Amino acid sequence: MISPDKNLERIIKWAEKVAMYSQSDPETALLHARRTSEAICKDVYEEKTGNISQEITFNNLVESLQKQKLIPKKIVHTLRVIQNFGNFTAHADDDISESIILAINFFPNILDWYFQENKEMQVPNEVRFRKLPLEDLVPLPNLSHAYCVFGYETDGGRESELWQNPFRFHELFSRSGKDFRLRFDEWLKMKRKFSIDEILNGNWVKVADHGHQHRLQFFEEGTLREWSLFSFDENDFWTGTWKLEDGVLKTHIKGYEEVEGENRRDEVGYDLEAIASRNGFHSAVENRNNERNAYFRLIHVGQ
Repeated sequence: MISPDKNLERIIKWAEKVAMYSQSDPETALLHARRTSEAICKDVYEEKTGNISQEITFNNLVESLQKQKLIPKKIVHTLRVIQNFGNFTAHADDDISESIILAINFFPNILDWYFQENKEMQVPNEVRFRKLPLEDLVPLPNLSHAYCVFGYETDGGRESELWQNPFRFHELFSRSGKDFRLRFDEWLKMKRKFSIDEILNGNWVKVADHGHQHRLQFFEEGTLREWSLFSFDENDFWTGTWKLEDGVLKTHIKGYEEVEGENRRDEVGYDLEAIASRNGFHSAVENRNNERNAYFRLIHVGQ
């Protein structure tokens, strides 16, 4: 078993190569990111469980750490991104540069978790690197929502496996191979970031796949109003909040619903997360009290 100090030295050495190649050779950087991520998981596994991990695969390491609740869910998703895109980069015979950029930009999250939460130290300067430019590609900060939208729009709506369980993305990615990856890349090319200017300009309409239709207006202070699309009473609206997070629009609206058979109303929270599309028909998933509720199209109608 390699000593903890030697493990740390090796991880820093490999992570330095990610930083070294991140700008000049992203494919090589991603391969080193995968190698470093696996070494990090082995180090955490051995340190937390006392077992030697040399014969355990990267995939089984991540699964074991997750089952034992030794790793946050967001880091599991990040590791899967690095693992899968790293695998395909090693064997790819076509251009997957956009996927590589997205994958490498997740790598600092792994470093932050490893050094700050597990080693209780700052990330060493030599392994820090400037994230690759994404231009106007959407960065997908909430992967589970993005996977829901991807599945809904490319694989049968609510019947999609990813709509039912977005955490199966990496299983499907590994199982389906090149066709799945190319479909995801093509879908990603159709997405972009929202801008504050377009959000604040005029009105928006959102239409749910279950039929509900609403009109929205966003205000500079981060608030919004929402009306039923066919209501002509300007005073009959819901209020809420909104924000842009890395170009993804997030809204929250608080409402109340009558409880059937009881003389009371329960508070209901609606959270919408929207990814901008280049064709103007933007895509969103709404959660109702933290449970997936509906797929929405969000359309900008101007003044």
